[in-house]
Amino acid sequence: MEGLDLSVVDQKIRDRLDICRMADRPGLGSIEGLSINEGRMRIIKAVSPGVNLDGKDGEYIQAAYDAAKDMYSGSLADGSSGRNNTGWQDCMDAPGECGSDIARKNMICRLTGK
Repeated sequence: MEGLDLSVVDQKIRDRLDICRMADRPGLGSIEGLSINEGRMRIIKAVSPGVNLDGKDGEYIQAAYDAAKDMYSGSLADGSSGRNNTGWQDCMDAPGECGSDIARKNMICRLTGK
């Protein structure tokens, strides 16, 4: 056990549980066999099918996943289904800024608490 960083293991478990709980909401079923990023991407696609995640790095996928969770939670609050919502894609691909710029800004806000 020496040299094993339990905080990293704990975070991986938390990430996996979060993805499994989120996958139950849109009815994705079994995602347990997928990597964390693959699970996040599947959830993002379920919430906003038009989003292109090809070639995106892990930080972008994390920011997009957080946005998808927020969008899904918001859609439940207003009574919509949470699926096939194009509002999030429009936000991520706003004119003048590419999706990766927005994802980086969101990540910086999340890390700094602003």
